[in-house]
Amino acid sequence: MNRKIFASGLTALLSTTVIGTQLQAETVSSPDIFQIGVSGLAIQQDILVTGVGAPWYQDPETGDFIFFDEYSRILNEEANVFDPDQIPTSPIGADSVVSSTASLTGAWTFDASVLAQDLTVFTDQDGTELGTSDQVSTFRVTRDGETVGGGTTGSTSVFVANNVVVGTRGETLDLIAIVAGRSPGFDFDSGMPGSSGVQLVLSGGPDWFEDAAGAIPDFSEVIIGAADYEEYVFGEFTDDEGVRQSVPLYEERIVGAITSGDQIFINQFGAADGSSETSPLLPTGSATVTDGDDGEPLSNPVFGFDVAGATAVDVDGVDIVFVDPLIAVGYTYELTGAGEILGILAPTLAAVGDADGYLVTANGVTFRIEPGEYYAFADNGVLGAVTSLLLSDIDPSLMIDPADATTFVAGFAFAGEDSTTGFTQQATVVDTDVAPVPLPAGMSLMLGAMALLGGAKLRRRQA
Repeated sequence: MNRKIFASGLTALLSTTVIGTQLQAETVSSPDIFQIGVSGLAIQQDILVTGVGAPWYQDPETGDFIFFDEYSRILNEEANVFDPDQIPTSPIGADSVVSSTASLTGAWTFDASVLAQDLTVFTDQDGTELGTSDQVSTFRVTRDGETVGGGTTGSTSVFVANNVVVGTRGETLDLIAIVAGRSPGFDFDSGMPGSSGVQLVLSGGPDWFEDAAGAIPDFSEVIIGAADYEEYVFGEFTDDEGVRQSVPLYEERIVGAITSGDQIFINQFGAADGSSETSPLLPTGSATVTDGDDGEPLSNPVFGFDVAGATAVDVDGVDIVFVDPLIAVGYTYELTGAGEILGILAPTLAAVGDADGYLVTANGVTFRIEPGEYYAFADNGVLGAVTSLLLSDIDPSLMIDPADATTFVAGFAFAGEDSTTGFTQQATVVDTDVAPVPLPAGMSLMLGAMALLGGAKLRRRQA
């Protein structure tokens, strides 16, 4: 593994404070699939234009700013600058690095079973990859209430390193990096376009792995953390001989330190096989659509579920499969291929605190369903096979979102499903940014020691 996974993430930790003990994971038997997320995380985006020379360079013979036009084109047409107002409109005072600030809401979903072993043996300072799963993770970047970036990823890798030296006096940290959507080309060839993936780097201190004693480390003991993303973007051009070549356009770096326990949450979904509200079926990377019809990231994402391979459980004589999205504010469910939807089971109040229940529309019939109530379509005036339905009227004050530890888990009864069956859930996104509330500092020695890692800022390109 490239040391960039840990080194780049740790630079964000230099300014963070102790997260504290507010993290509490829901206790379930045989934990397997975890979701760890952040809400309202302040991030900085640095974009370094590499495709041309310094924008302020002036040709001494002609007096022209020979790089500025292409520099402006790259920033306005190629790069997604979160705050376009930061793009220089004049070469005077322009810099190769353009910085923006924004807010990140993200949820990393991964198979945590790979952590249930003696992690103290993984002492490689560059880190060790333990495994990759096809779990879906979601990310949304907002600025001034508007979505300016984000998307979904279809795989997540887990890296660990025990006793990473982070200070000049030998101070160490045990580290876990959860990396969503990492591009293979990033580590193996710096000349290839690619990204480091959206990384979440966490530490519970220097004895975190030792205290776990071979079990999954207790994420409620996390004391520092950071999110990090880095990408190299290339373009192509045809030279005078007709040969197409790849040229660097820009480098993007996004980094943010977790400054409050209120900014991070944990869900444990057990086997995530659909057998209960605490172990719901989760979307898989092979059945995920990232963008909505309007092309905007996470504007109206669609998540896919393998209902044919789920484990159904008997609920009052009906076989139910529980389904949970990563974004939960309002939903359209649709079944494709073989089979039909026989009925819906609303989440209980223990799962979602919406006492008024919900409105469901199927085949032109709209009805209200109470918390924990099962509604069989054929028994309640819904004619014909149901293959799609709309669930609405979720209490907006619940702010159900991947940044909220409360998830929306609905149950469904199916008939006739097989390997051709697809089940999707289209989610509506709301803005649920949470302003960070810093906690008292308490890790000054450890954080000061990590200054050795330095280099958080992108280099400034010389003329």
